[in-house]
Amino acid sequence: MTVTIEPSSISENAGTATGTITRSTTIGELVVMLSSDDVGEATVPASVTIADGSSSGTFTITGVNDNILDGTQTVNLATSADGFSDVQHSLAITDSDSATLSIVGTTDGNEVGPVNGQFTVNASTISTTDVTVNYTISGTATAGMDFTTLSGSVVIPANAPSATIDVLTLDDGLAEVVETLTLTLGDVTADGDVTLAAEQSAASISIVSDDLNTISVSKSTVTVSEDGTTATFDVSLKAQPAGNVFVNVVSSDIGEAAVSSTMLTFTPLNWHQPQAVTVIGIDDAIADGTQAIDVTVSVNVAASSSDFRFAETLTVDILNADNEAPAAVVRLEDVTFFNKDANLEDGLSPETSGQRSIIKQVQVVLEGTATNHCRFCI
Repeated sequence: MTVTIEPSSISENAGTATGTITRSTTIGELVVMLSSDDVGEATVPASVTIADGSSSGTFTITGVNDNILDGTQTVNLATSADGFSDVQHSLAITDSDSATLSIVGTTDGNEVGPVNGQFTVNASTISTTDVTVNYTISGTATAGMDFTTLSGSVVIPANAPSATIDVLTLDDGLAEVVETLTLTLGDVTADGDVTLAAEQSAASISIVSDDLNTISVSKSTVTVSEDGTTATFDVSLKAQPAGNVFVNVVSSDIGEAAVSSTMLTFTPLNWHQPQAVTVIGIDDAIADGTQAIDVTVSVNVAASSSDFRFAETLTVDILNADNEAPAAVVRLEDVTFFNKDANLEDGLSPETSGQRSIIKQVQVVLEGTATNHCRFCI
């Protein structure tokens, strides 16, 4: 008994071939059992019957799409029948699968911790062999300063759906805005049809600095007075800037409190040296009690180095004590009428003077917030 197969190679995507079994006699019906050693690649019917009077019979071999990028596979087909020796025949199953590769940024890096960043490269179809893909590096983050230098390629292991690229975060000690790292996939080495996903061949992550690119003040509240008392507070940067940083210092009411400088300049050389601001109480000649004023301290974003453009605006509370005496509040407390000289009044008579005079004294008592009580007598 012999077996022939035509064609000798089929596609796994529903490709078919015809097998022919031939015997040396035509006498009697013969049932021939069939089997495939990899039904995930190709299937055959369980048996084929050669009719009485016929020397051969045929059967169909069908390719099976396994959705695995595995290249061309060889399938062995076996036949067996009573009175005949077993026969094997092989068939090539060509792969119809393909894969696209994509990349995503899965974890941002952070100098606090530190937290390492990570990318993931995904394959749309699993491959039975390693897939190697190269990548290029871009973005505002700097290799060797913000992260450990990367190799430039990654391998998706055989039978794995993805591979990760770890980005080891470094603390460069610089005050920086959030920086970016972008990886773009390039050349691919693989067995089979592997290409890059057009819309997902590049991805980015952020790397956050732990060096606070902001400003600080040494005091949150100071007290001055209208009689000339002053107070000071210091302004400083928390990290070294890439360029000059200009800090505005503004009083909310210059009629109550003024500042010695409305603009401070920090450079990459003097950034670590605090700069003093003196607050001077202003005498407004008004009895208005203690007044509360705000002094705001903020980065002049338009003129300053861009790495400090997100610095927080700070506020120092100023209390200015009044030096004018409060205005007197006077009220009428008492009015008393009495004779200045009752005896003299009794000695006067209409007969003597033609009229009787009444000599009276009026005492008015005023009390209030003035320093001394005032008594006015009329």
